[in-house]
Amino acid sequence: MANADSAGISDQQESGSARDKSRNWRLRPRLLLLIAVPTLAAVALGGVNIASSWQKATADQRPETLAGLSTKVTQLAFQIEAERDAIVWYIAAGSDGRASQLDRHANPAQKQVSKAQLQIVQQQFTYTAASAKAVATGVARFGSGYPSAVQIVARAVTVKLRTLPILRHLALATQVSATTVLADYGNLVDTLLAFDDQIPLKSIDPQLISTTRAMATISRYENEAAVQRAIVMYRLTAGTMSPAMLTELTTSVTDQKADATDFQNFATNSQAAMFSNALAASLENRFQSDELTVIQTGQRSGGLAIVPQDWYGAASDVIAATHKYEETLAQSAVDRARALHSQAITSALVIGGILLLVIVFSLILAMFIGRSMPPPRPVTALALS
Repeated sequence: MANADSAGISDQQESGSARDKSRNWRLRPRLLLLIAVPTLAAVALGGVNIASSWQKATADQRPETLAGLSTKVTQLAFQIEAERDAIVWYIAAGSDGRASQLDRHANPAQKQVSKAQLQIVQQQFTYTAASAKAVATGVARFGSGYPSAVQIVARAVTVKLRTLPILRHLALATQVSATTVLADYGNLVDTLLAFDDQIPLKSIDPQLISTTRAMATISRYENEAAVQRAIVMYRLTAGTMSPAMLTELTTSVTDQKADATDFQNFATNSQAAMFSNALAASLENRFQSDELTVIQTGQRSGGLAIVPQDWYGAASDVIAATHKYEETLAQSAVDRARALHSQAITSALVIGGILLLVIVFSLILAMFIGRSMPPPRPVTALALS
């Protein structure tokens, strides 16, 4: 009897063990499914975030490229403004300037003076050439991958730069007026500065938008100062100026004040203070005082108690201070655009790293569950009975 009871108990234990193992075998897929569902959800969500971050990185690269080229464009505009003003001064010199070079019967001594003045203009051409080459190479990269507005402005810059040799020839080898030179060069500068307006349109970052708009207004402010330098120099050198030139001078002063107001609207308090300090450290007071004297005398001929070379130096000092600050804003725009691009890439990499860790952890957990639940052993006929 003892043996029979022992056998019965043994059969019951084996049957219970078989049922437990069978139950564990059915539980394993459920546990694995419990791991797989959240993992797949995390992979899907992470994939969407990675795609979004990468798309943002691609979008942020465009403002970065635009801002980088904008620094070259503003430098070219600065050089072309100086070139234009040197040509206007050369024309205003009369027999000591362009007139002697165009007159075959001019006095040799005057021709020599005129030649020295022409060398100043030609020296400026060499400064402009390097900047023009850099900009032409840069705008050529803006193809179909960029918005149509950017492509249009880039093509306009390319076309205008090709006209620069023609403008120089007309200004130096013909009797074209200084007013025409100002207008023709002004169209070229306006086309260049229009490039700056494309940067804030391709970004949603408030800081970048504010900085680039402030930079665009400073660029126009600087150009108006250069226009005033050219016209006042013409008046001081030639001893008179046309009504059209006087009108252009007063218009330029008005436009510059409007640019200063726009700058205050776009710039931060620190940016506005920095610009005020830059102008305060320059010869702005003398610049404005002498300019006001020229405007008040109007078209009256005769000399003024202003030395032309001194005026040119004072005006150039103000323009250089403005341009230096313009470069500071341009670099700030580049740094901000680059930071946004880097943040987007970093975000994509971090999300990708977290996603990889989730997948690895899920695989390890699945392997652990698989090893902790061995498959059921075959059930014997005795156990089944």
